[in-house]
Amino acid sequence: MQTAGTIDLDVEISFSIGNVPLVISVAKGQIDQLKDLYKALLAIQQVVHHNHSLLNFSNDSLQKAITTVAAGKQESVSKSQELRTINEYIFAWNTTSFDKYTQKDFSKVFEKYINN
Repeated sequence: MQTAGTIDLDVEISFSIGNVPLVISVAKGQIDQLKDLYKALLAIQQVVHHNHSLLNFSNDSLQKAITTVAAGKQESVSKSQELRTINEYIFAWNTTSFDKYTQKDFSKVFEKYINN
């Protein structure tokens, strides 16, 4: 946060959403609310980063499992059936992991920082 203008009647908060930089100017009398907003945005960034890491771990674990299964010699199983089964499992795994680790509702974060 930094003060803006020559008389310092307002304060700015700068942040990015994705690759889009944003700057919000707020009257200095609203600085406590701005601090709460900043804390909420920081907490959201931390949740998103953590979930992204977990999603990467999930995909990495699945790739290791696939490599292990692929190295096995299963003569009695059709390769096309095995491929189909593994593909369906991978798709389901990735979809479930994506849904689990992609948070879209941050209302609890805002309630924690904004309403207190």
